[in-house]
Order: sequence, then C-alpha cells, then structure tokens
Amino acid sequence: MLRGSYSFVIEVVIGSGLFRRSNVYVTMGRCARTMHFMTYNVKNTTHLINDLKEILYNQSLRLASLDIANMYTNIPTSELITIIDKACQNNYIEYNLKHDIVKLAKTIIEQNCFQFGRRTYIQSEGLAMGALTSSIFSELYLRHLESTKIYDILINHNIEGYFRYIDDILILYNESKTDINYILDCFNKLTPKLEFTLERETNHRISFLDITICREQKHFSVDIYRKPTSTDVIIPNDSCHPREHKVATIRYLHNRMVSYQLAPENMEKERNTILQILNSNKYNTSILRKLSTKKGHKRKKEKTKWVKFTYVGRETGAITKIFNNTNIKVTFGTDNTIEKLMTTRHEHTRSKYENSAIYQLTCPTCSMKYTGQTGRPFRVRFREHSRDFKYGNGKSRFASHLIENKHSIGPMDNIMETLHTARKDRMMDTIKRFTSSSRPK
Repeated sequence: MLRGSYSFVIEVVIGSGLFRRSNVYVTMGRCARTMHFMTYNVKNTTHLINDLKEILYNQSLRLASLDIANMYTNIPTSELITIIDKACQNNYIEYNLKHDIVKLAKTIIEQNCFQFGRRTYIQSEGLAMGALTSSIFSELYLRHLESTKIYDILINHNIEGYFRYIDDILILYNESKTDINYILDCFNKLTPKLEFTLERETNHRISFLDITICREQKHFSVDIYRKPTSTDVIIPNDSCHPREHKVATIRYLHNRMVSYQLAPENMEKERNTILQILNSNKYNTSILRKLSTKKGHKRKKEKTKWVKFTYVGRETGAITKIFNNTNIKVTFGTDNTIEKLMTTRHEHTRSKYENSAIYQLTCPTCSMKYTGQTGRPFRVRFREHSRDFKYGNGKSRFASHLIENKHSIGPMDNIMETLHTARKDRMMDTIKRFTSSSRPK
C-alpha cells in the first residue's frame, strides 16, 4: 500500500523562540502553508506503526531502509529558488507576497556562514549546517522529489510501502516483483549530489527510528530498539534537578512502552528494562506502577502565564508553591547542563579595566579602602583619581585622603580592584551599598 497525502512543509520546523517570533519565521511560515506537495512522511513512530498495521501482509514482503548521506550539504540550492517560485505560482499566491518569499529564500540560502575554531567560513555548496531554515528547505526539496520523480519510481517498480522520516526512508517491497538494488540505483540518479545508502533486513527484521520491525508468519511485530552504545543513564534521582525533569524521562519511557502496540513478550522485556534503568539511577520502582494507574484529566482552557525559575534545590520548589491555584504556571531550568560543562571557555583578551561598575581603591600607605562606582571604564576613572591627586583639586575623596595624610598613590594594577561589572543602572547603587565597608565618598 502506497500512502500519500497533501500536507504542509511547516510541520518539520524546528525552533528557538527568538526565531519563531522573527519576521523571517512568520514569512517562511506563510510560504510553507501555501505550498502543497504529495508527501509520504510519518509524523512519529506511532504513526508508522499504525500505517504498517494497514498493509496487506504476505510472506513475500521484504523490508529495507534508505538513508541520505550528508543531506544538508548536498541539497542543490540552485534548484530550490525555482521550486519555491513555481510552487507559489501553482498555488496562486499574489505577486508581492511571492516576490518577498523568493527574495527572502534566496537571501537565506546565499548566507551559508558558519563558525569553527573561532573563524567564520562561507559554505560553497548546499544548505548551511545548523541553520534553523535548513530543515525547512531540505524538507521542501524532498517533498518536491516525492511529488515528481520518486512517485514514478514507486509506481513503476511495485513498491508496497514507502515511509519517510526526515532523511530516513523505510521501503516495503515484494522480492518477486522488485529488485531493491535497482531501486537504490534509481534513487541515486535523482540528483547529482544526493547519495542514498541501503540497508536490508537481517533475520526477518530491520531497525528504523526507535523500533525494530520484525516479519512474523502473518503480520509485522515491533520491539523497542536501543543502539549497542545505549546506556542506563538518565537524570539520577539524587541529582539537583527539578522533579518534573526527572519524571518526564520516566513518563516518556512508560508512554512509549504502552503506545507502541508491543507483543506481550516484548512488553514484558521492555518493562524489565525500564525497571533496571530506574534501579541504576536510584529511583523507587513503584513510580512506574503509579504512572500505569494514573489517569489523565482534562484541564479547563484558560489564559495562563509562564514564569521560569533556575532550580537550585528543594527551596526553589517551596518558593514556587505561592503560584499554586493561580493562572501562573512555573517551569524550571538548570545551570548544570552538559552544554555548559563541555563548552570551551575562551579567555577574553579585553582588559578587566575596560569594564565598568563597582571598584575598590586601597591606599598603599595605610590600607584604607575606598569603594566607588562608575559608568565609564575603570581605567578612565582611575586616571581621574590620579589627576585629582596630582593637581590637588580635591574633587576625588580618595585623592583628598592621600593629600591630607601625605600618602603616595600607586599604580593602577596594585591599588585598584574591580569588584563587579554591570551596566549603569539602579542595580549598581544596590551592589555598591552591599560591598561598601568604610569608604569616604
């Protein structure tokens, strides 16, 4: 069974909140919503499992998967503009909007810049790696191929099932009617750049997405697939993370187990695996039973506001209880992320004296300390103190102290300490009062 439907390219959009709010995102969203293509996408694993159940099963069916190697960098960007332009025309988009869409797409495609090793490079071919729009453009191009060239391949060579998730493709074929190696050759001739690789089933089974699909006597069965490198590590129960984050991982494992229509023996195996994961991370295994018996309830739709707190321990949860029974919902974030732990911190070549905010001067003779604040760079403020000391005009209280007591002034590196850096605002006054101890003003 070949299944195709018309849907929108916008389904695959990733996103940062900033990009979602930008004019670029809004315009490309309007573009995507107006361009219809025949697509064979599966939204997720559950969607794929349901589609497999509807296929008329026979013993001659075989499974194979195709993968696109280095998809982003091999998308022919020269064809994308033409595809977008024709799609706008076929969907009767008004001229001004079509002009903006094409111009915006061309600008984004040509700005293939990326950073590596603190240097900026321009990518000469394909879509930019890591760019938010690359997933949209690649999906747009693949759906164009499916609506034109790939559709003919599927029909002419009696493909029984074709399912794609981003760049992974699952194919069901009758080995008595279809030569899968010839299908691979056809796919590799679609474009000069895109290269497809083939994986055949082994022992009547093949792994696709996060499941293993197995050909039984009368039907397909599925099991949870884990890579050989997979470990039992999840957020440990004794780690300083919000309980909501910890339970979310366990809830995902549980929901996947119950929603994938596993056979009883596979269900039991997966349950034991989850229990082992819970034990390895110091959780009480009863939490799995509670998730199994807990019934969801529909919440009334109401306008809510979200606030984010950085989680530092149980105290954070206690403080946020004040928002219970209000229309304000609380979400938590953490600072101890893998990204922050693994990111190399480059030393700033900028001198600390180029910043501004709270500083402290120490008399080199009597060790009297003076705390001050400035919105100008620290080095500029030190020169002002030094000038007041040199000419004896008494504008600086620190300089007045040195003059009155006949003390000397030392070099900036020896007597000036930067306490806090910040922009000049009301908070700077608070910080100064907090850090002050004895200081003449």
